[in-house]
Amino acid sequence: MWAIALELANARLSSEREALEKARADMEAAQAEATELADRLTTEVEEQQVRLASIEAAEQVARTEAAALRAQLTAASEQVHTAEARAVEIERRAGETRTALERAHQEADQVRSELVTVKVKAEADRNSAREQVETAREEAAQLRGQVEALQEQQFRLLRMLEARKA
Repeated sequence: MWAIALELANARLSSEREALEKARADMEAAQAEATELADRLTTEVEEQQVRLASIEAAEQVARTEAAALRAQLTAASEQVHTAEARAVEIERRAGETRTALERAHQEADQVRSELVTVKVKAEADRNSAREQVETAREEAAQLRGQVEALQEQQFRLLRMLEARKA
């Protein structure tokens, strides 16, 4: 009877060891999977941060271009004022002769035409720059949301890993 009891105890101990070994292997596999997922999420977060940085750089470039366009528009406006003042002076002098008057009118018409062209182009450029800035801002906001979601997911996974280790 002692031999049978000893054999039963050894068999039970052996099956419990196998179950314990299987549970340990499962836990190691789950930990490896969680570590791999955390590494992948960390990589994704880093990629999103790089993308966000490039979008922010593009936004800064768009802002710089918009400022340059504003400066060009201001310069064009000053040129227009100068050209209009010159046209008025030419028209005043042109009263002496008909030929001079016609020439002054032609110059004034050309300047006005160029002004309209410059104003239309400047307005189109300004609108385009505004759209680019707005698009960059929207993309940046979306990426910030994605980065925050990924960071939250990474944080939860790290907590799960720590809880499993504990």
